[in-house]
Amino acid sequence: MSIERYFRDSPMEWFKEGQYSRFSPYNWNENRQQALEACAIVHKLCQESPNPIVGIIGFGFGRETELLFEQGVSAKVVGLDINNSRFKEARRIRPNLFNGQLCPVTASMNKIPFADSTFDAVLCLETMMHADDPSWTLGELTRITKPDGIIIFNMSTSLGTVNNLIKMLCTVGLSRVVGRLKERVLRDKDSSSYRTRLYTREQIGGLVNNNAQTHLEERKSYSRGLSTYIVLRKLAKTG
Repeated sequence: MSIERYFRDSPMEWFKEGQYSRFSPYNWNENRQQALEACAIVHKLCQESPNPIVGIIGFGFGRETELLFEQGVSAKVVGLDINNSRFKEARRIRPNLFNGQLCPVTASMNKIPFADSTFDAVLCLETMMHADDPSWTLGELTRITKPDGIIIFNMSTSLGTVNNLIKMLCTVGLSRVVGRLKERVLRDKDSSSYRTRLYTREQIGGLVNNNAQTHLEERKSYSRGLSTYIVLRKLAKTG
């Protein structure tokens, strides 16, 4: 089964706030820090752009969109998710997001239903590691971004099995490490082995370097190296 099909069919109960069976407070905080940094970049870009449009690819339950609005971003925001139930849940828990500024779209990140060079900025946080083919997905993100626009994404990162376990023990504790290991071995219907792929730093570097239409603006590590945060700028057209 493709990862995309899993997310199309799953209600993602495991990713809702307050349920820490798979995500510790440390994980949530690291995710939030990346989102805050991304939103600050997008806010600055929107202040410099006339009639800006921002794409949130992998809308989920609206965390990044909420942070954008809290920072006062004045832009049309398109939230894209493959599962329409995410928007229904977001409307329930974050009704303030649906204020006319947000346009929810149910679609695949592998076939984004927007024309080339539509968005001034594209955010794809906690999502690229769920792509069946991240190089294809990054190509789609690049296609829909305007020349000189910004693409921000992150990816779960592998430092090798032993180092991964050590880092996880230091950040989330033994009980959650054991839970993750059981999840991957038993492979229940919500096992992370079905939905998440880990990439080495070298693989992530290759993904970025092979995307010829963009320039690397920033690369940072979070979660003790288990998450890699990337900021790309799409090259301006020449000639």
